[in-house]
Amino acid sequence: MKPEAFTRPTQNYNTLSDKYGKQIEHWNGVDVSVSARLDNGLVLQGGVSTGKRTTDNCEIVAKLPEMLFADNTLVPANGPTINLGDTNANVWLPGQWCHQEEPFLTQTKLFSTYLIPRIDVRVSGTFQSFIGNSLGQGTGLIAANYVVTNPILASSSTLGRPLSGGAANMTVNIVQPGSLYIERLNQLDFRIGKVFKYARTRTSVNLDIYNALNADTVRQVNFSYAVFERPTGILLARFAKIGVTFDF
Repeated sequence: MKPEAFTRPTQNYNTLSDKYGKQIEHWNGVDVSVSARLDNGLVLQGGVSTGKRTTDNCEIVAKLPEMLFADNTLVPANGPTINLGDTNANVWLPGQWCHQEEPFLTQTKLFSTYLIPRIDVRVSGTFQSFIGNSLGQGTGLIAANYVVTNPILASSSTLGRPLSGGAANMTVNIVQPGSLYIERLNQLDFRIGKVFKYARTRTSVNLDIYNALNADTVRQVNFSYAVFERPTGILLARFAKIGVTFDF
Protein backbone atom coordinates (compact mmCIF):
# COMPACT_ATOMS: atom_id res chain seq x y z
CA MET A 1 0.00 0.00 0.00
CA LYS A 2 1.28 3.46 -0.92
CA PRO A 3 1.70 5.86 2.03
CA GLU A 4 -0.71 8.41 0.57
CA ALA A 5 -3.39 5.72 0.23
CA PHE A 6 -3.04 4.43 3.78
CA THR A 7 -5.79 6.60 5.28
CA ARG A 8 -8.33 6.16 2.50
CA PRO A 9 -11.60 4.43 3.48
CA THR A 10 -11.62 0.71 2.76
CA GLN A 11 -13.85 -0.36 -0.10
CA ASN A 12 -14.64 -4.05 0.03
CA TYR A 13 -15.40 -5.95 -3.14
CA ASN A 14 -17.32 -9.19 -2.66
CA THR A 15 -17.38 -11.86 -5.35
CA LEU A 16 -17.25 -15.61 -5.77
CA SER A 17 -14.04 -17.23 -4.55
CA ASP A 18 -13.65 -19.39 -7.65
CA LYS A 19 -12.84 -16.25 -9.66
CA TYR A 20 -9.48 -16.15 -7.89
CA GLY A 21 -8.71 -19.83 -7.56
CA LYS A 22 -8.88 -22.81 -5.25
CA GLN A 23 -7.72 -22.88 -1.66
CA ILE A 24 -7.39 -26.16 0.21
CA GLU A 25 -6.62 -27.32 3.72
CA HIS A 26 -6.80 -30.98 4.60
CA TRP A 27 -5.38 -33.46 7.09
CA ASN A 28 -4.26 -37.01 6.39
CA GLY A 29 -3.67 -39.33 9.28
CA VAL A 30 -4.73 -42.29 11.36
CA ASP A 31 -5.61 -42.91 15.01
CA VAL A 32 -5.23 -46.35 16.62
CA SER A 33 -6.21 -47.21 20.19
CA VAL A 34 -6.16 -50.48 22.15
CA SER A 35 -7.74 -51.39 25.49
CA ALA A 36 -7.33 -54.75 27.24
CA ARG A 37 -8.37 -56.13 30.65
CA LEU A 38 -6.66 -59.44 31.39
CA ASP A 39 -7.85 -62.23 33.67
CA ASN A 40 -5.10 -61.54 36.20
CA GLY A 41 -6.35 -57.96 36.72
CA LEU A 42 -3.81 -56.24 34.48
CA VAL A 43 -5.29 -53.33 32.53
CA LEU A 44 -3.56 -52.00 29.41
CA GLN A 45 -4.59 -49.01 27.34
CA GLY A 46 -2.74 -47.16 24.63
CA GLY A 47 -2.88 -45.45 21.32
CA VAL A 48 -0.96 -43.88 18.47
CA SER A 49 -2.03 -40.86 16.48
CA THR A 50 -0.15 -39.67 13.41
CA GLY A 51 -0.96 -37.32 10.58
CA LYS A 52 0.00 -34.22 8.65
CA ARG A 53 -1.73 -31.06 7.46
CA THR A 54 -1.49 -29.65 3.95
CA THR A 55 -2.56 -26.17 2.83
CA ASP A 56 -2.44 -24.59 -0.60
CA ASN A 57 -3.56 -21.18 -1.88
CA CYS A 58 -1.15 -20.82 -4.81
CA GLU A 59 -3.92 -20.06 -7.32
CA ILE A 60 -5.18 -17.18 -5.19
CA VAL A 61 -1.69 -15.78 -4.52
CA ALA A 62 -0.97 -15.81 -8.25
CA LYS A 63 -3.83 -13.32 -8.77
CA LEU A 64 -3.65 -11.55 -5.39
CA PRO A 65 0.02 -11.23 -4.39
CA GLU A 66 -0.97 -9.05 -1.43
CA MET A 67 -2.10 -12.27 0.26
CA LEU A 68 1.61 -12.87 0.95
CA PHE A 69 1.43 -10.05 3.50
CA ALA A 70 -1.43 -11.61 5.45
CA ASP A 71 0.72 -12.91 8.30
CA ASN A 72 3.52 -10.31 8.47
CA THR A 73 5.80 -11.89 5.91
CA LEU A 74 7.37 -10.13 2.99
CA VAL A 75 8.15 -12.12 -0.12
CA PRO A 76 7.63 -15.59 -1.61
CA ALA A 77 10.23 -18.29 -1.09
CA ASN A 78 12.11 -17.50 -4.32
CA GLY A 79 11.77 -13.75 -4.01
CA PRO A 80 14.43 -11.10 -3.34
CA THR A 81 16.68 -11.01 -0.31
CA ILE A 82 17.21 -8.34 2.30
CA ASN A 83 20.34 -7.55 4.31
CA LEU A 84 19.83 -7.81 8.07
CA GLY A 85 22.55 -5.25 8.75
CA ASP A 86 23.88 -6.73 11.97
CA THR A 87 24.91 -10.01 10.34
CA ASN A 88 26.43 -8.74 7.06
CA ALA A 89 24.59 -11.51 5.28
CA ASN A 90 21.61 -11.60 2.97
CA VAL A 91 18.88 -13.98 4.10
CA TRP A 92 15.49 -14.90 2.72
CA LEU A 93 12.51 -13.07 4.14
CA PRO A 94 10.00 -15.75 3.19
CA GLY A 95 6.43 -14.93 2.42
CA GLN A 96 3.43 -17.06 3.15
CA TRP A 97 4.50 -20.13 1.20
CA CYS A 98 1.48 -20.81 -0.95
CA HIS A 99 1.91 -24.59 -0.54
CA GLN A 100 2.73 -25.89 2.93
CA GLU A 101 2.96 -29.55 3.90
CA GLU A 102 3.81 -30.59 7.42
CA PRO A 103 5.77 -33.76 8.17
CA PHE A 104 3.88 -36.57 9.87
CA LEU A 105 3.52 -35.65 13.55
CA THR A 106 3.13 -38.70 15.76
CA GLN A 107 2.10 -38.96 19.39
CA THR A 108 1.87 -42.06 21.58
CA LYS A 109 0.16 -42.57 24.94
CA LEU A 110 0.23 -45.73 27.09
CA PHE A 111 -1.41 -46.56 30.41
CA SER A 112 -1.22 -49.66 32.60
CA THR A 113 -2.42 -50.61 36.07
CA TYR A 114 -2.19 -53.80 38.10
CA LEU A 115 -3.43 -54.75 41.58
CA ILE A 116 -1.02 -57.20 43.21
CA PRO A 117 -3.20 -59.83 44.92
CA ARG A 118 -2.97 -60.76 48.59
CA ILE A 119 -1.00 -57.62 49.51
CA ASP A 120 -3.47 -55.20 47.84
CA VAL A 121 -0.80 -53.00 46.28
CA ARG A 122 -1.74 -51.20 43.07
CA VAL A 123 0.99 -50.31 40.57
CA SER A 124 0.26 -48.06 37.60
CA GLY A 125 2.08 -45.91 35.11
CA THR A 126 1.60 -43.69 32.08
CA PHE A 127 3.93 -42.94 29.20
CA GLN A 128 3.47 -40.22 26.59
CA SER A 129 5.56 -39.18 23.62
CA PHE A 130 4.74 -36.19 21.43
CA ILE A 131 6.10 -33.03 19.86
CA GLY A 132 6.63 -30.60 22.72
CA ASN A 133 4.38 -27.61 23.33
CA SER A 134 5.16 -24.29 21.69
CA LEU A 135 3.22 -21.23 20.64
CA GLY A 136 0.66 -22.33 23.19
CA GLN A 137 -0.84 -24.63 20.57
CA GLY A 138 0.77 -27.96 21.40
CA THR A 139 2.18 -28.24 17.90
CA GLY A 140 5.85 -27.57 18.66
CA LEU A 141 6.21 -25.21 15.69
CA ILE A 142 9.21 -22.85 15.75
CA ALA A 143 9.29 -19.38 14.22
CA ALA A 144 12.18 -16.92 13.91
CA ASN A 145 10.89 -13.38 14.29
CA TYR A 146 13.10 -10.58 13.03
CA VAL A 147 12.23 -6.90 13.53
CA VAL A 148 12.96 -5.13 10.24
CA THR A 149 13.37 -1.35 10.62
CA ASN A 150 12.26 1.30 8.17
CA PRO A 151 15.80 2.16 6.92
CA ILE A 152 16.40 -1.49 5.99
CA LEU A 153 13.05 -1.80 4.25
CA ALA A 154 13.45 1.46 2.37
CA SER A 155 16.82 0.39 0.96
CA SER A 156 15.83 -3.18 0.09
CA SER A 157 14.50 -4.60 -3.13
CA THR A 158 11.68 -6.20 -1.15
CA LEU A 159 9.78 -3.00 -0.36
CA GLY A 160 11.94 -0.08 -1.44
CA ARG A 161 10.07 2.54 0.61
CA PRO A 162 9.18 3.29 4.25
CA LEU A 163 6.27 1.46 5.83
CA SER A 164 2.83 3.02 5.49
CA GLY A 165 1.02 4.64 8.38
CA GLY A 166 4.18 5.88 10.05
CA ALA A 167 5.14 2.41 11.32
CA ALA A 168 8.73 2.27 12.57
CA ASN A 169 9.33 -1.43 11.91
CA MET A 170 7.80 -4.71 10.88
CA THR A 171 8.21 -8.16 12.44
CA VAL A 172 8.70 -11.00 9.97
CA ASN A 173 9.21 -14.73 10.32
CA ILE A 174 12.33 -15.83 8.43
CA VAL A 175 11.81 -19.57 8.93
CA GLN A 176 9.62 -21.53 6.55
CA PRO A 177 6.36 -22.40 8.35
CA GLY A 178 6.20 -26.05 9.38
CA SER A 179 9.91 -26.69 8.87
CA LEU A 180 11.17 -26.54 12.48
CA TYR A 181 9.83 -28.13 15.65
CA ILE A 182 11.14 -28.30 19.21
CA GLU A 183 12.36 -31.63 20.54
CA ARG A 184 10.07 -34.55 21.27
CA LEU A 185 8.78 -34.99 24.80
CA ASN A 186 9.01 -38.48 26.32
CA GLN A 187 7.56 -38.60 29.84
CA LEU A 188 6.95 -41.49 32.23
CA ASP A 189 4.79 -41.08 35.36
CA PHE A 190 4.52 -43.81 37.98
CA ARG A 191 2.24 -44.57 40.94
CA ILE A 192 2.32 -47.21 43.66
CA GLY A 193 -0.46 -47.40 46.24
CA LYS A 194 -1.38 -49.56 49.20
CA VAL A 195 -5.08 -50.33 49.64
CA PHE A 196 -6.58 -50.69 53.14
CA LYS A 197 -10.08 -52.05 53.71
CA TYR A 198 -12.11 -51.50 56.89
CA ALA A 199 -15.69 -52.77 56.71
CA ARG A 200 -17.28 -50.59 53.97
CA THR A 201 -14.45 -48.06 53.93
CA ARG A 202 -11.62 -48.24 51.42
CA THR A 203 -8.43 -46.20 51.89
CA SER A 204 -5.53 -45.90 49.46
CA VAL A 205 -2.14 -44.40 50.32
CA ASN A 206 -0.34 -43.45 47.10
CA LEU A 207 3.16 -42.46 46.09
CA ASP A 208 3.20 -40.58 42.76
CA ILE A 209 6.44 -40.06 40.87
CA TYR A 210 6.25 -37.55 38.01
CA ASN A 211 8.83 -37.53 35.21
CA ALA A 212 10.32 -40.75 36.59
CA LEU A 213 13.10 -40.73 33.95
CA ASN A 214 14.05 -37.17 34.99
CA ALA A 215 13.97 -35.93 31.38
CA ASP A 216 14.99 -32.30 30.77
CA THR A 217 13.08 -31.82 27.53
CA VAL A 218 12.78 -28.24 26.26
CA ARG A 219 9.10 -27.25 26.19
CA GLN A 220 9.32 -23.68 24.89
CA VAL A 221 11.93 -21.64 23.04
CA ASN A 222 12.43 -17.97 22.22
CA PHE A 223 11.33 -16.97 18.71
CA SER A 224 13.23 -13.67 18.58
CA TYR A 225 15.96 -13.59 15.93
CA ALA A 226 18.65 -12.29 18.32
CA VAL A 227 18.14 -15.18 20.77
CA PHE A 228 16.71 -17.75 18.38
CA GLU A 229 15.80 -21.09 19.98
CA ARG A 230 17.06 -20.10 23.41
CA PRO A 231 15.07 -22.28 25.85
CA THR A 232 12.46 -20.45 27.93
CA GLY A 233 10.88 -23.50 29.57
CA ILE A 234 11.83 -27.11 30.26
CA LEU A 235 10.04 -30.09 31.70
CA LEU A 236 9.87 -30.08 35.50
CA ALA A 237 12.48 -32.31 37.13
CA ARG A 238 11.48 -35.59 38.73
CA PHE A 239 9.40 -35.11 41.86
CA ALA A 240 7.26 -37.24 44.15
CA LYS A 241 3.97 -36.69 45.95
CA ILE A 242 2.24 -38.69 48.67
CA GLY A 243 -1.54 -38.71 48.76
CA VAL A 244 -4.36 -40.45 50.61
CA THR A 245 -7.77 -41.33 49.14
CA PHE A 246 -10.83 -42.31 51.23
CA ASP A 247 -13.79 -44.15 49.68
CA PHE A 248 -16.86 -44.70 51.86
